[in-house]
Amino acid sequence: MPRKYVVLVIALALAGCAASVKKGESSAPFKVGSGAKSALVLNMRGSKDSTESSDWEPFKGLWRQALKEESATIGAAFSSQEGEPKATGDSGTLLVVDVAD
Repeated sequence: MPRKYVVLVIALALAGCAASVKKGESSAPFKVGSGAKSALVLNMRGSKDSTESSDWEPFKGLWRQALKEESATIGAAFSSQEGEPKATGDSGTLLVVDVAD
């Protein structure tokens, strides 16, 4: 899936949940080591309202699918984890998405 479609899917999912995205202090690109690019692990968590919503599982599914496809384009392995974020012991990047509402 082309990157613009991934962004569109995520934007639509966020719009459907009336979400606001908070950016950090700096949105400048940063460099990561080659090991960080070898795997992507997604951990999604949220407020009680978010996680108890009937849309929670489909919303997580959209994120998983988009990131799985995007990972494949750069040759990275993709997986997701439930519960508290935890290191896997392997090289890669752990992406924690915290949904407030």
